[in-house]
Amino acid sequence: MRVARSAQGPQAFAGFVKLLGRGKTARRSLTEREAEEAFAMVLDGTATEAQIGAFLMLLRVKEETPSEITGMVRAARAQLHAPEADLRVDLDWPSYAGKRQHHPWYLLSALLLAGAGVRVLMHGCAPHARDRLFVADALRELGIYPANSWQQARHELDDHGFCYMPLGTLSPALQSLMDLRAEFGLRSPVNTLVRHLDPARARAGLRSLHHPAYATLHAESALALGNDGVAVFRGEGGECEIRPDADTTIALLRAGAAGVMTLARSLAQRSPKPERPCTDALRALWNDTSECTYGLDAVLGTAAVALLALGEVRDMDGAREAAEQLWQGRSALPEAPE
Repeated sequence: MRVARSAQGPQAFAGFVKLLGRGKTARRSLTEREAEEAFAMVLDGTATEAQIGAFLMLLRVKEETPSEITGMVRAARAQLHAPEADLRVDLDWPSYAGKRQHHPWYLLSALLLAGAGVRVLMHGCAPHARDRLFVADALRELGIYPANSWQQARHELDDHGFCYMPLGTLSPALQSLMDLRAEFGLRSPVNTLVRHLDPARARAGLRSLHHPAYATLHAESALALGNDGVAVFRGEGGECEIRPDADTTIALLRAGAAGVMTLARSLAQRSPKPERPCTDALRALWNDTSECTYGLDAVLGTAAVALLALGEVRDMDGAREAAEQLWQGRSALPEAPE
């Protein structure tokens, strides 16, 4: 629900729209501080709906800068309810794209790590496209349900090592902005910034992108936000999932610096796509009732990248070996819901 706004509020916000919307020679990008101030006004209801639409689409057309994303993330973090001090999260895992072409193998990677003692906090948005399988629905099919409070999140992490929190629980205002995609017909900078929320300030994290041009934006934003131990890569469909049939460039941020490595494809040929993404294939692979080379390589490759981000291993060969050992010692998945 929007809070009451003063007459001055929309007039003040109009200045930010003006900066972005002037002609090619007069417009400019926002500074980090300006972006933080502007987005705080978006989230607290100061800006009008028309202004919000103009602001987000002008940013998109111009193409957002790392400073703008950094400022907007800082504003979003300030609006989140702070987690309990004893939550302790090892790995922050954003999941906002949904799967359209392949099964959500990355969920098995997250559960594999959680079963090995890594405390994984995954967060994602409500479904906003009919042709995609989003994280909340996929987890529900696996018998895993969202945490709707930080207290519940702590219990899930303590008991299972894995927790999923919906964006609508973390920030109803951000979820409302994500829902605008249906009205715009386009993604907005909000789709980028939510990947950097890191609501529990985990010691490591994964950042995915779909379009290669966004790699530098994500890496520089993560560095500016002070993240240490973050892996940024182009994941399958925009999710944090390694593509076994493609080479993957990974920007690994650690100790305030970024290094780049390439994970070579494990499959020479493109893998056929399923008729529709589902979780039945995940359970079958985990339980050894079906073989899928693509799926297993996606699970192990993604887990390996996460281990690199966590600093558990130093190179990709060691990470892959560690992931394979975790796979051999995996425990049972939750029972499928009735």
